[in-house]
Amino acid sequence: MAIATRPPSRGLLPRAPARGRVAQREDRHMRGGRVLLAAARAPSPLERLLAATRAAIGLLADALRPSADPQDTPVITLGAHYISVREVAEGARMRLQEFVTFDPKEGPKRYTVPEREEAPPAGVLHWQVVPVARAKAKRLGRELSVKIELGGSCSIVLSPFAAGGGAGGGAAAEAGGGGGGDGASAAGAADDETYSVQLPALLLLDPLSPECPLAYKGDLIVSCAQTGLTAALRVSKDHTIAGTLEQQPAAPGGGGGGGGGGGGAAAQLGVFRGSWRGQVFVACPEMAMHGIVFDCDEGVPPAAAVILRTIDLRRLGPMANPRLWTALHDAVLYSDPRAASGGRAAARLANALASHLSGLALGGADTRDTQPAGGAGAAGAGAAAAPAAAAAAGGFDPDIDAFDRAVDALGPGGADGGAAADRRAVAPCYKEQRAAGRRLRYTLYCSLTVGAP
Repeated sequence: MAIATRPPSRGLLPRAPARGRVAQREDRHMRGGRVLLAAARAPSPLERLLAATRAAIGLLADALRPSADPQDTPVITLGAHYISVREVAEGARMRLQEFVTFDPKEGPKRYTVPEREEAPPAGVLHWQVVPVARAKAKRLGRELSVKIELGGSCSIVLSPFAAGGGAGGGAAAEAGGGGGGDGASAAGAADDETYSVQLPALLLLDPLSPECPLAYKGDLIVSCAQTGLTAALRVSKDHTIAGTLEQQPAAPGGGGGGGGGGGGAAAQLGVFRGSWRGQVFVACPEMAMHGIVFDCDEGVPPAAAVILRTIDLRRLGPMANPRLWTALHDAVLYSDPRAASGGRAAARLANALASHLSGLALGGADTRDTQPAGGAGAAGAGAAAAPAAAAAAGGFDPDIDAFDRAVDALGPGGADGGAAADRRAVAPCYKEQRAAGRRLRYTLYCSLTVGAP
């Protein structure tokens, strides 16, 4: 029996891949890793505090940057976990984890690191956000907005001696992250410096508009208990930043390092001014020091240098931080009318948002599940905005008593009677999570090692 043989197909892949130049992707993780590396390598506590402040402002700016990648579009999800490794500089490797989840106990996963790469981290950034949105109304309902509190925690742990002395530094933290929950913290070594970060709130100044203005407002505070240094900044709605650089008094009987807690008045070392959309400056006259703390365009490719001034909550496009916006969208979608500030107009806005935000899930006129919990059956963006528009025009609900009863009957998270009565445009399993009282939370965990091969 003869067997026919054929020549190999020309469509097969070549034996050796074509050689070409490797393009390094510059994104927010690379920029954040370089800032973390600069903070760990800074020779003085003051420079490390300023670098930690730069990292905190960078988190705010990167949250409002768009993306050119369609895969970066926020989506409705029960959870997502992104893991990556970045070579931020020669001999400096950053392992990062970024995820959103309903599980409050879920934390960064532990890496399995080869023995030759084992090294204590020179810096760790751990940012957990549990956003809470509240509808607000002012001027008799003519000015509607949503305030998103970036609740949770944010900390930066630096081991400057580990960065300066390579892998033989004095930090005793675990390499590559923790095993979940609070065990992921890298604090604990005697020479570590922990910088606690408090972030301002995000304002949606016209949430039902397709061009909703964005702004931050509140306090941005970066403090280190080990050195006693604090950067207290005030972020205004016009995007400006002003604040002071302070040295807290040393604790009685405390050792070196200048730690705070002495109970006396803080000494002002300098002042901050500028805008987080441009540049933030620091000036310390007594030390003859001044310079730029943050530049929003530094290290950013021209295509990613844009920071959004407006956004369409109903049709969110690709964002540089899509997982954070997934959590923010969840907070706005389930804003509680009972927690609204500003009377009936604010409660109407919270109910209108529940039906207005349908673009990330089933999104469109073909879905029947677009009514807010306890709503009046509005469908579509125009009908969803009608209650808020009536409030903005100074009108009144034709049946105020019925409206008040509907608002009072709403349970936690805006679900009346649990998942069965939740009419938002999300999947039933998603509604069950909200009916159980859970909130979608966002976590970013970055661990930087220096001296790894």
